[in-house]
Amino acid sequence: SKGNRALFLFVWDGNYNTYINELEYFKRLNRAFKNQITFVLISLDDNHERWQQIVNRYTLFSDGIINYRVDNASAIKKQYQIKE
Repeated sequence: SKGNRALFLFVWDGNYNTYINELEYFKRLNRAFKNQITFVLISLDDNHERWQQIVNRYTLFSDGIINYRVDNASAIKKQYQIKE
């Protein structure tokens, strides 16, 4: 991250239909605060092709948004006790 910026993590999975509104809101926040906050999307999707299609379809790579895909059994899910 550049300098002293806040970090905004958004964790989601392949069942993105439940997250569509949140993802759109996330993009609006990114546009408004991209110079003050680093925005990171973390997908728990096991299917790389499906994740890539969603990222492309909803332009989740634009305006400096950082994307990671980890699988559903990742240490991140366990460490932060993310429930489905």
